[in-house]
Amino acid sequence: MQDIFICSFCEQQLRLKPEQIGKSVRCPKCSNLVWLLPNATHAISSQLVSEWFYMKDRLLRKPEESGPVMDEEFLQLLTTGSIAPETQVKSSTMTKGEWVTASRINTSMIKAQVSQRAAEVARLHRIAERRAQADASNREKLFRAIQQAVSDGRISVNEREQIYGFAKAIGVTEDEVADVLKSESEKLFQRVLEESLADGWLDPSERERMSTLSSSLGLRINLSASQNEQLQLAEQAWLISNGRFSVQDCSTKAQLNKGEELLASTTAEWLEVSTAKTSVGIPLGNGRHLKSVVEGECILTNKRISIIGSLDSKKMTFASVAYFEWFSDGLFCNRSTGASVFLRPLQGANDWNQFVLLAQHVRSGDPVMGLIPKNSFVPKTLDEDVLAASGFDGFDPSSRGAKYTFRVVGDFVSDRQARASRMQIGDSVLLLREPANPYDSNAVSVRDTQGGDLGYLKREVAEWFARILDSNKPMRFSVAGWTSGGSLLVDVFEL
Repeated sequence: MQDIFICSFCEQQLRLKPEQIGKSVRCPKCSNLVWLLPNATHAISSQLVSEWFYMKDRLLRKPEESGPVMDEEFLQLLTTGSIAPETQVKSSTMTKGEWVTASRINTSMIKAQVSQRAAEVARLHRIAERRAQADASNREKLFRAIQQAVSDGRISVNEREQIYGFAKAIGVTEDEVADVLKSESEKLFQRVLEESLADGWLDPSERERMSTLSSSLGLRINLSASQNEQLQLAEQAWLISNGRFSVQDCSTKAQLNKGEELLASTTAEWLEVSTAKTSVGIPLGNGRHLKSVVEGECILTNKRISIIGSLDSKKMTFASVAYFEWFSDGLFCNRSTGASVFLRPLQGANDWNQFVLLAQHVRSGDPVMGLIPKNSFVPKTLDEDVLAASGFDGFDPSSRGAKYTFRVVGDFVSDRQARASRMQIGDSVLLLREPANPYDSNAVSVRDTQGGDLGYLKREVAEWFARILDSNKPMRFSVAGWTSGGSLLVDVFEL
C-alpha cells in the first residue's frame, strides 16, 4: 500500500511514491508549501522541526558554538539581529549539518515549515474533534437503541445481539452496555410503578404487568419500604373496592349485636373536637381543641366503630357519620350528630391503613383509593396564642381534601399532551360522561374548561366512577400534577 499524505492545511490526500517522501512541494489544491510525509496513520509534527546551532562571539575569546534552538527562536534571533548575517549557523535538516553564513539561509522555507507544523497540530485537533463527535453520536444511537428495545418491556435475543454488535463496533464495552440496559430497565419499571400507584389503585392486571416486566427485562427488583407500603395499600384498596377483601383474623372484647360482623381491629386514641371556651387539649385554631377521651382497642364492624379502654369505651355508628377524611396523623370523623371525632393510631398499631380504608368504604359504599395522605389534621404549631398570632385560620370541617386522584390515560394522543402542559396545578378541569362512546359506554373524558380534550380515565376506574357521575353528586375537579412520565393527574373533591 502506498503512503498517504494529507495536506496539513486543506486535507487534500496525495499518494506518495518513495522518492517523494520528505520533499517540499506546493499543494495542488491550496498552494501552500508542504513537506510530503506520511501522516494518515501517525503524527508528523516532530518531523517538521529543525534544530539550529550558531557561533556566538565571546568577549576576548574565540566564538563558541551555541544551541540548539528551535525554528521559532532561530527566526526571532535573526529578526532582532542577535544572529548577524555573517554568523555561522547550521541545521541537520536545512543545511545538512554544514556550517554556513546566516545570510545564505532561506528563511521563507523555515517559516513554511513552522506554518505547516502549526497547521498539522490544528488538523490533528480537528480529527480528534470529529472522532469525539462521531463517538458521541454513535453512543447516542446506541443508547436510543437500548431505550427503544426496553420501551416495550421486553428485549428479544435479536435485539440484544444487535445492541452488543453495534457496541463492539464503536468501542463500547459489554459491561457498559449491560449497565445502561439495567439503568434503562429500572427507569422503565419505576415509571410503570409510579403510574400504577398514582391513583392509589393496583388491580391484578397492573400487578401482573409489573411482574412480567421485571421478569422479561431480567431485573431483580429491590423496592424501598415506602414503595412496598404503597403497593400493599393500593392493592388493598382495589380488593376492598371490589368486595374481595378478607376479614382480618381478629377477636374483640366488644359485644357484637345481631347482624354485626367484625371487620378489623387496631389500637387508637379517641379524641373529640370541642369548642368549649374552657376546653383543654390540642389547639386546632378558631377556638377548637382536641380533647382526648379514651384509648385502647379500636374495632370496625359493618355498623360502627368502637374503642374499648381500660376505664371507658366509645362508639359511633355509621349513620351518625357525615364523612371520613384520612390524614397522615389519623382519621377525622365528621359527625352529623354528636361531637366530631379524630382517631389517632397508637404507636405500633397493627393494620391501621387497612382499617381506615375499610371504614371509608363501609361508610359510603364507594371505592377507596390507597394513597397515603401527606397533610396532617393537627397543626404543627400547637400553642393557641402562637396560632392566633400567625394568622392561622384553624381547622375548618367544611374544607376537605381530594376524595380521589385519577391518572389520565391516552394523554399522549394528538395534541392532548401539549394542551395539558400549559395547565397549572389547581386549574379546574371537567370530567364528562360519554355513554355513546363506541369503545366503552362507561367512558369518562377529561377536558379543560374550554372543552379541550386532555384524555380519559382508565377503563377500570371509569367502570365505577361513571355511576358516581351519573348520581349527580356535587363535585369539582382540578389538576393535581403529573407523573414523572408526563401523565396528567386530576383530583376529585366532594362538595
